[in-house]
Parts: sequence; C-alpha cells; structure tokens
Amino acid sequence: MNQSEQINELAAALSKAQATITGAEMDANNPFFNSKYASLGSVIEAARQPLSENGLSVTQLVSTQPGSSNIRYETNDRGKTLEMGRDHTPGTVTITTQLMHSSGQYIRSSSTFEVLPEKGRSLVQSAGAIITYMRRYALAGALGIYADEDTDGNQPGNGTPKAPPTQIASPSQAPARPYTPEQIKKGIKAKGESDQYKGRKASQAQRGLVVGLLNGAINPGDGSLDVTVVRHAVQEFIWGCESANDATDPQILATLDWLDASKDDDGGKYNPSPMATAELKHMVAEVGIK
Repeated sequence: MNQSEQINELAAALSKAQATITGAEMDANNPFFNSKYASLGSVIEAARQPLSENGLSVTQLVSTQPGSSNIRYETNDRGKTLEMGRDHTPGTVTITTQLMHSSGQYIRSSSTFEVLPEKGRSLVQSAGAIITYMRRYALAGALGIYADEDTDGNQPGNGTPKAPPTQIASPSQAPARPYTPEQIKKGIKAKGESDQYKGRKASQAQRGLVVGLLNGAINPGDGSLDVTVVRHAVQEFIWGCESANDATDPQILATLDWLDASKDDDGGKYNPSPMATAELKHMVAEVGIK
C-alpha cells in the first residue's frame, strides 16, 4: 500500500462518508457456503452517493502479466531429441484500488492473483471472475462496507440466528472464485454441519484420495517444501486436526467437494481442479504454513 504525503483531508472526508454509507444489500447467493453476499454492483451502489457528496472517488485499474510455457528437451544415446515435459508459469492479474479526495490526497493498494484454467471456462472467463472477486473485496475493505454473511452463525448485532437461503443459486449466480483461506475453512465447516452429508460415511479410499490430492497440489516439485509437514498444517487449519483419519466423515466429503478432482488426460491420476489448486497454494502462503 502507498499513499500521498498527507491524508488528513481524505481521512476526514472518508469518516463523514462512512457515517452515511448503509450496508450493501446481500443480493447474491453462495451455494458452497450456503450463505448470501453483496455483489460488486451492490457494494458500488451503497458507496456511490456518500463518496460523491464528500469529494471522494475510487478507481480500480486492472493489469495483467501473461503466463508462459517452456518445453524441456533431452537428447538420448542415439542422438534423438525427445520432449521430456513442459514447465508452465501461470499468468497473473493485478487490481489496483485507489481512493482519492478532491484535494489530491490518495490511498492506493494492489492485489495480485494467479490465473489458472478452470473446467468449463476459458482463461479470459477465469480472469474476469477473479477480477470481479478482487474488486468486490478490495472496495468493500477500503470503505469498511460489510459485504458477506457470517458463516459461523449470527448476523452482526443480531441475536437471532440467520435463516438459511430459500433458493440455491444457479452457476451464473455463484460467487466468483478464488475463495479466501478463511472462506474455505468456514465453508467446509458449514457444509459438514449441513443436512447434505448427514448420515453419510467417508471411506478409507476417500480419505486417502484427499491426502493424495492435497499432497499433489502442495508439492512445488523442487524439493523446497516438506510436503507432509505442510499438508498436516493445512489439515489442522481447515479441519482442526492434523490427520485425515481424525477428520469427521462430513469434513472429508466437504473437502472432496471443494477440491473437485478429475482424472488427468491419460485417465490415470486424480488431480484437484486448477482453481482449488490455486486456492490451496494461496492458503499455504496466506496463513504462513511452511
């Protein structure tokens, strides 16, 4: 984050604006977490007039860095050159959110996330989903707007437990991924406590599959991480226990739902979805798992 040399006028104007900003309308449904949230449009609408009336404005600029793919070759004993594999570096998208005051004072912050292919989406569509997600969180955070239901239980300031959504969202209504580490943790907990997995058992094969999927997504392939140690830390974060054998049946099933595994091109090995892989790598970095 960076800012102008002085932000006194901006801070005073933002304080006045925040006094009149009402909560953004929870106008969208999140089927994974069984909760509602405020869409980007709802956050913008809640802030537009209070900002304008106090000499404030916001820009959210997008920049991208393309990915790359390098083919590794080796020459065998017969002098024939063979393709040995491909190294992929994912592209990134960066959102720079800048809050400005009519005096010229400003506060600016940037967030960067990898763009990975996702089943049923082109890279452009995946990038668009990430941009919407990042803009919503950055704008709500900068302005202090509450934009998500508390998936742990009650609404803030309300002693009555929230009612569950009466309608499950269609795919087009689902929130843009990637999910934050805390969202994943709360989502697995909420799904595990829902009726969806009530009475269902996770087999040892499914527990083993979860371990394999987490290992595969965590492993950078260069020996820089102790994969088992990191996986145990991830499991402790999302389940509250280090071992997959100690996780509850609903926790295992909800984790498989999140990882959304599919077989690789040759039909052999199962891999988590590219989006879940990106979310897991972000989790390792964000929560300081090493």
